[in-house]
Amino acid sequence: GLPMSLSPTEQMKEDKIDSLMRTYGLESRNMGCMVTAPLLKAQSEYEQLTAPFLDRRNGPGWKYRMELQIENIRKENF
Repeated sequence: GLPMSLSPTEQMKEDKIDSLMRTYGLESRNMGCMVTAPLLKAQSEYEQLTAPFLDRRNGPGWKYRMELQIENIRKENF
């Protein structure tokens, strides 16, 4: 598919979300439009392997805190 072009405001929000995710030790990657079963299985297994590390690194309830912060970024008006 063709890449989506975001408005400058939306791009700024996405950049802030990417930065926030990196502070929690996560990275978002576009895997294209053809997501196969083996790719989904590999992603699931990777998440299972990294979950204990991220829990120790970020503390209890880190996913919930991150999701709230992301939601607040998406609600912001620039």
